[in-house]
Amino acid sequence: MTEFAHDAVSLLLTLGAAFTGSFLAVRQYRVEKRWDAKHSAYQEILTDVNAIHRWADENYAAHVPCLPSVSRDHLTELSRQFEMARDRLWQHVNTGELTICSDSVTLLRELMQEFEDERFNFEQEGVDDSNFTQEFSAHCEKIRSVIGNRLPSLIRSAKKDLKT
Repeated sequence: MTEFAHDAVSLLLTLGAAFTGSFLAVRQYRVEKRWDAKHSAYQEILTDVNAIHRWADENYAAHVPCLPSVSRDHLTELSRQFEMARDRLWQHVNTGELTICSDSVTLLRELMQEFEDERFNFEQEGVDDSNFTQEFSAHCEKIRSVIGNRLPSLIRSAKKDLKT
């Protein structure tokens, strides 16, 4: 009987160790997958913010006479990337809390709202052929400024979220 009891205890200990090991491995896997999803989301957000900033930089340069600028085709491609980036950023604002922290979503929402306010203000101004270059370059400068002011706090929030 003692041999049977010894075998039973060994079996229970083995099963307990296997269960505990499996539980810990699955938990670690979930933590790593969650971190990977956050990292990917932040990487996409920063890439898209950079695309908008690049659009503003190149359009600013294209409308200031003494600055070197890229070709019209490249500006068209930047405009396409700009619209795609804007759409993806709004997606992160609307569904971001599924992957990133609420502080980052709030900061991104504020950035996008300020950005959209500037776009609305530009469209509401009386822009015509006589002042388009001046007004559009000012608009691009304001967009660059919005990103420059908001990006550091968004990066700090992302770093903090990825550490947890």
